[in-house]
Amino acid sequence: GALIIIFLAFMLLEAPAPTSSLRKKIDDAVSRYLVLKSLISVSVAFAVYLTLAIASFPLALLIALLTLVLNFIPNVGPAVAFLLPIPIILLDPDVKPKQAWVAMVVPGLLHLTVGNVLEPLLFGRQFSMKPLVILLSLGIWWIVWGPVGAVLAVPLTSSLRIVTQHFVESGVGRPYMDFLAALLEGRTMSLRTGATPRPEARAEKKT
Repeated sequence: GALIIIFLAFMLLEAPAPTSSLRKKIDDAVSRYLVLKSLISVSVAFAVYLTLAIASFPLALLIALLTLVLNFIPNVGPAVAFLLPIPIILLDPDVKPKQAWVAMVVPGLLHLTVGNVLEPLLFGRQFSMKPLVILLSLGIWWIVWGPVGAVLAVPLTSSLRIVTQHFVESGVGRPYMDFLAALLEGRTMSLRTGATPRPEARAEKKT
């Protein structure tokens, strides 16, 4: 957790890049990810707090705050957040079955929907990557860097996509860069014939 905070702090405090540079595009992608992820995390935490408060579940605010922090860790974080009410249910004799049911089912469905449907869809639209690519990138970066890689999976993959697209536009490393760019965007690809053109490229060609 501390390593993630230090990494993000260095990225945010670094001097701004020139407007036309490749690094500026990467900085913009990272900034958009942080803003979007923060908005999603706050929304999820607020929904969890509202649900638990309505059900009069103990320590609703604490669970919501922990959910806010844990939501920044894809897959593992929401799973841990889902399990937070269990010790209270087991140890507090005043918790009624209805409260326990609400505290487990509603946040669980919320985490499942946000983590597997909403986030991949929103990130895919923001960073020109298919939801399947987003989900696969989480697994790959988790293997490479563990929890830190999972947290940074989307900005890292987006940055890699921007760099490969820059090489494609510059005509460097083709057709392999075409193949890699298509792979990162989830487009049809072939090393022999090259990647399927991007939609905007096909539109420009027609005009």
